[in-house]
Amino acid sequence: MTAMPQMLSEGAAPSPRDQMRTILEGMTAETWQEDRKRLLEVLGRL
Repeated sequence: MTAMPQMLSEGAAPSPRDQMRTILEGMTAETWQEDRKRLLEVLGRL
């Protein structure tokens, strides 16, 4: 019965904080406009 907790945690979506961190870490001078839109979408879901 140890498989159940692992299965549940593997399918969990990243938290909004983790999503924002990932977007910010990948942001470049070329992608900032699209990344800004993505950040605003994440913030809008809070």
